Amino acid sequence: MSNTEGSEKVIAGISDENWQAVKVLVVDDDDRVQEQFKMYFTDLGIDNYQFECSAAAAMSNMVQQQHSYDLVVTDLNMPNVDGITFMRFLSKIEYSGALMIISGEDRRLLNSVVQLGNAHNLNIIGAMQKPFDRTELRQMFGKMQLSADKLAFVSADQSLTEDEIQQGLSRGNPELYFQPKVAVKTMSVPSFEALARWRAEDGKILGPHLFIPVAEQSALINDLTDQVFIKSVEQVAQWHGQGFMFAVAVNFSMNSLERISLPDTLLAICSDYKVSPENITIEITETCIMNQEAVALDVITRLHLKGFRLSIDDFGTGYSSIEKLNRLPFSEIKIDRAFVDGAANSYSSRAILESSIAMGKKMGISIVSEGVETEQDFELLKELGADYVQGALFSNPIPADSVLQWVENWNKSSH
Repeated sequence: MSNTEGSEKVIAGISDENWQAVKVLVVDDDDRVQEQFKMYFTDLGIDNYQFECSAAAAMSNMVQQQHSYDLVVTDLNMPNVDGITFMRFLSKIEYSGALMIISGEDRRLLNSVVQLGNAHNLNIIGAMQKPFDRTELRQMFGKMQLSADKLAFVSADQSLTEDEIQQGLSRGNPELYFQPKVAVKTMSVPSFEALARWRAEDGKILGPHLFIPVAEQSALINDLTDQVFIKSVEQVAQWHGQGFMFAVAVNFSMNSLERISLPDTLLAICSDYKVSPENITIEITETCIMNQEAVALDVITRLHLKGFRLSIDDFGTGYSSIEKLNRLPFSEIKIDRAFVDGAANSYSSRAILESSIAMGKKMGISIVSEGVETEQDFELLKELGADYVQGALFSNPIPADSVLQWVENWNKSSH
């Protein structure tokens, strides 16, 4: 069930040409680690890389290079300035590339560091224990993909401005990619998650980190969300017309939940395209729900009354209580990838997964585990009773015009 195809240098959909465009900074004072990365970079055709032996030197480097690295790899234990402090620095300068952690510390600490990276809004792709081999390194690099949620191999200085987003919305620049949601018991694909991308003027597809934060800081996030929702419903209508009865999940931000008219607006859009709202899932992050409970309760309850399915996204990151969740009419919980990735080798992550899935079962709520990257994690999720899975193990996000071909190939495969 691998996504690796073609030559040995093609990983998770990244071509040789894309790897050559990647700019990497490795922060580690171990000569052996640096040699490992040099050999691997040579294999991938990555020529634009740099090593720093301390976090302090790396900070200076990042300032001089204007944060233009696509990937930063950092150790945790370093003299004077440690890796945690370096991560805080990356957050402060709003570094938008990918971040990989390498360390000899135990897995529980590494899991905590991944959670910290998420809390800092860093695009952290994972943590790897030393010593590691090239297979492990290859798997970690495989998480970097052109169509991934967190990275698009476009430098941070190419982030869109508010004016560019406004103009692009009027031209319809947002494009949808779809990631399949696989039913664990049957291995069928009943639905997809719609993920926003942006087609730049030069034809490149930009990842969400290059335009969504700017839209959220302005008044444009609602216009962007509306356009993504309309395109999602339109795509569902098209699929249904072709005999493919897929459902689609669409992400909504905290700002969108502040619109009291949102349920009526979404229902009207569905009516225009003759799509039943039960085929649309509204994904709302757990932190959003907890931070805006009073307003959210009004909008969420009315969305449920209109017939939309509701999902708590990134479950486990908002520190919500079972009592709070029980008061909200959700039909699905999506367990955050931070608790899924590497869970097969982590007692603490497994415990969190096991308790979350058991809780969902008792509440009659479907459980979706996102960020499934390995067969080992998938087997664990099957054992624990997860209902649905998403992740690069099954498919990276797919352009809309490639979905049906992917489905045909999936149905023909033995999984």
